[in-house]
Amino acid sequence: MKTSLTYLLWMFCCLPLVLQDADYKEKGKTDTTTVNSIAQRGFDLWIRDPSQSVILGEEAFRLATDLKYVQGAAFAKRVSGVAHWTLGEPKQALFDLYEGLKLYEDLDDLEGISNVKLNIGMVYADIDEDSIALKQFNEAIVGFTQLNLDDRVATAYTKLGTLQMENGILDKAHANISNALNIHTRNNFEYGMAEAHNRLGRVYLEQGNLEQADYHLRQALTLGRKIEDKDGLVNNILQFGKLFKMEKDYELADMHFKLALNRAQGMHLNNYRLEILKNLADLKQEIGQSDSALIYYSQYVDLKDSVFTLKKSRQIAGLEFRNELARKNQELDRLSQKQRSSK
Repeated sequence: MKTSLTYLLWMFCCLPLVLQDADYKEKGKTDTTTVNSIAQRGFDLWIRDPSQSVILGEEAFRLATDLKYVQGAAFAKRVSGVAHWTLGEPKQALFDLYEGLKLYEDLDDLEGISNVKLNIGMVYADIDEDSIALKQFNEAIVGFTQLNLDDRVATAYTKLGTLQMENGILDKAHANISNALNIHTRNNFEYGMAEAHNRLGRVYLEQGNLEQADYHLRQALTLGRKIEDKDGLVNNILQFGKLFKMEKDYELADMHFKLALNRAQGMHLNNYRLEILKNLADLKQEIGQSDSALIYYSQYVDLKDSVFTLKKSRQIAGLEFRNELARKNQELDRLSQKQRSSK
């Protein structure tokens, strides 16, 4: 049933474009616009419907390959790679992103190269390969800066600042994310603004500046609802729960944590669930409800084991990809040396 539904959705979204492409082929024309349209639709869906985004990215890549349209193939691989990352599939994400990177390098397309490096950094950050992620983020920033692409520089600064925040480097995180917010606000890029406001709110929570945290989280919540960022909405509600807990408004904190937990469960966002359960356990302990605290803590421990196993499997998937990439590079070097020696 699920497969049939996915196919019907694909037919609804893609068939007009595919038929348009077929019509062009019948007329003896190559239509890169069709490829671009399908890939762009996939790119636009990677937050709201990553599974559909993968389907569209793969279809765009197939058509681009048939047309020998390298630019379109590179973008299509980026689309499916980012969508696989959103779905929690780092190995497949890295395969697609590195394939897209190779195509962009063949084209000497610095913007495409920098975009893919930013996405690769996001995948490595998600599996705690922080040193590789930092390298990719910094290289992306250098490329975007050379091209004067302020909006992309800002997005890279947000990713870099987020990684710094999660490692407790709060001053640098604050500087980078503030810089990103200023640029996104100037360009009126609402998704970037929402993300940067959320991260600044979290930085201020860590620093104990609750007034500034409240301001930025409210901005993030308003923008997130506007752009229908469901994942971001859960994150913002969770952060408000932390804020109210720090203000000792325990009733509001409890309400926000439970609302966030309900949404996270419905969306199968286990990393958020884990953090929310820990906060609920701490909250109940703080207000003297030991029995409730124990229930939440038990759920937290059970889920933590599951999340830890999943995290490890993702890290292993990332390592497997790196090993396979190294083997491919060694094979290419061997073939290159063999060709040189035969001349």
